[in-house]
Amino acid sequence: MFFKFIRMVAPVVLLAGIVPVQAEQFTIVMIGDTEDYTEEQQLNQGFLALTQWTADNAQKRNIAFLTHVGDIVQDETHGPDRNLTQWERADRAFDILDNQVPQLPYSVCQGNHDIETQGRPEGTPTRFHEYYGKGRFSGRAWYGGDSPSGDCHYQVFRAGDREYLHLNMSWNPNEADWSWAKKLVGETDKPTIISTHYYMDETAERGVVGEALFERLVEPNPHVFLVLGGHVIGHARKISQNKAGLPVLEVMANYEDRVNLGENWFRIIEIDDEAGVVQFRTLTPGTDPANPSEEFKRDDRNEFRWDLDFQERFGS
Repeated sequence: MFFKFIRMVAPVVLLAGIVPVQAEQFTIVMIGDTEDYTEEQQLNQGFLALTQWTADNAQKRNIAFLTHVGDIVQDETHGPDRNLTQWERADRAFDILDNQVPQLPYSVCQGNHDIETQGRPEGTPTRFHEYYGKGRFSGRAWYGGDSPSGDCHYQVFRAGDREYLHLNMSWNPNEADWSWAKKLVGETDKPTIISTHYYMDETAERGVVGEALFERLVEPNPHVFLVLGGHVIGHARKISQNKAGLPVLEVMANYEDRVNLGENWFRIIEIDDEAGVVQFRTLTPGTDPANPSEEFKRDDRNEFRWDLDFQERFGS
């Protein structure tokens, strides 16, 4: 599905009328660094299998949200027709969500492989804007809006008795986008999750944008409790404290080194609001969308639990 980019300016508001996920226990799907799946046609089934698994399990696992942490395609807009083929391959994966579970909120971050440096007149839409800009999401109850550049977006989804704010920040936000995000996050008290492409590396050291994101958006706002990223091959996590002395879980994961081995790993985040548990699991559905075969990584770097008292942190 192709979405023509239409630039619109709208105020930052949080939304009513969002389709709720009712249970106190719900799941967030985390995928990313799918560039290899789009580069080679024979690998594309692995990408389709991720979103097909999400659609198939939306009800069973009470999936409330999906976040893609960036690097949608491999080659940006290099090559014939500004790399249209890879963008179309990625689009087919998200069409599965749009067509089979249209009520499911999702987010797509801009990674360094998704920016556009070739063959585009200054000021015109990029392929990222065309496929994952405001035109794709406008009219959906859970979609909040985009930043001045159109590179960052926010969503509001309901799970149990709470509304959650999710913000996706781009590869290299400009100052206008930082100001937009600071205002957005600063004016809500909703439990907030932030996704970006390169937040930290496999040693849990934040990159330049990651450090800026922590200082500008995470540290000053006590309702930000989770930050997700990819980019660097491997996985890491750490718990930091914000200015209020409250914990923030920071997580990165990237399994793209397994793609050429015929594997397609991703993560699910199971949140139990009442019990105060955030459980991460890493799994693969296999690469045949029509015949899934789940396998989990059970080591403590890929499966881990974080205890967070949601009632105390965010109220009952």
